Amino acid sequence: MSDVVGPAQFEFTEAHNQVFRELGKRMSTVGTLTMVFGALTVLASVVTAAKGGGSSVVSGVLWLVFGSWTQNAGKAFTAIATTQGNDVDHLMLALEHLRKLYKAMYGLLITGVILAAVVFVIAIVLVGSYKL
Repeated sequence: MSDVVGPAQFEFTEAHNQVFRELGKRMSTVGTLTMVFGALTVLASVVTAAKGGGSSVVSGVLWLVFGSWTQNAGKAFTAIATTQGNDVDHLMLALEHLRKLYKAMYGLLITGVILAAVVFVIAIVLVGSYKL
């Protein structure tokens, strides 16, 4: 009985690994700082809401989620450079985290554009119906 071994994965060169290492490090740092900003936003929102003011908890939570996806993508890019035998798996994991991030950002931007268009149309209608 022979052992079945899967195909060997592609390994990036040291020059490629340097790019992945630097990208991963910077993305992880940006992700961490984004999550800190999100946590501070949530905290400030809770304090402001407790004093009767408006709240931007949703914004803070989005910063936390976006930061987490960015940090996780950065860790996966770093893993490409620091491990052997799993470069393609790590690359696909990094791309999956980036796909989530950009899918969410795309949805939010489209929603924002649609809402802005609706507000613009309503404003035009209201100004057009106003008699001097």
